[in-house]
Amino acid sequence: MWYDIMSAVSNLVMAAFAVIAGIYAKGQYDEAKHQRELALRQEQEERRKEAKQDELALQQQQQHERELIEARNRALFLERQREIAHVEAFAVKNGRNYAVELSVPTEASIYEVRVWAQWPDTEFAYGHGTGNRDACRNGNPHVAPSKSRPWRMIRPGNWLVGTTRTRYPWTQPEPVAANALAWKPVYADERHEVVELEFTDCYGNKWRRCYDRNKEGQYVQSFVLIAAKEPELADYVEA
Repeated sequence: MWYDIMSAVSNLVMAAFAVIAGIYAKGQYDEAKHQRELALRQEQEERRKEAKQDELALQQQQQHERELIEARNRALFLERQREIAHVEAFAVKNGRNYAVELSVPTEASIYEVRVWAQWPDTEFAYGHGTGNRDACRNGNPHVAPSKSRPWRMIRPGNWLVGTTRTRYPWTQPEPVAANALAWKPVYADERHEVVELEFTDCYGNKWRRCYDRNKEGQYVQSFVLIAAKEPELADYVEA
């Protein structure tokens, strides 16, 4: 009987130790699992930080490259603009005769040239006065050389365009003669004034110069790029 009691007690003690060992092992397992999960989370966090840093570095590099490209494009735009900045068209007068003078102080020719001007219909022959106006432009101005086609090319220099021919509304550009001083610019005659000039430079970029008057009647102008053949200038095109 005592043997049975001692055996039962021994079994209970062993069972208790087994339970304790199981609990301890479970705790060890849970702790190891927790440490593994913690290490994994730390590793993932480190990777996330590294990825974020790499992304930020890439963004900074891309931003720097964009700024360099924008700076180069801006410099090219200013250079192209500088080359043709002084191309002008304006009304001139010699006695009772009026004309448009084209000033092209450039190293290269300009192309696809058009001029819009306010001009009396009476100074055109064969009905060109009414038939050569451009209703799409403010003020319905006359177009030189005509509505259907521009001058293909004008070389560097100063050129006169008049209305004395009979077959076409405007004469072909002719070099300003030796008596160029006889032709005086007209600034205060609203019946004879250039309102717009369009041309293409030697690189294929198209420019527009507009002449106007502000609310106070003062003479003002704008000079913009309206089409770019060079892709670097695309961001500077104005409608």
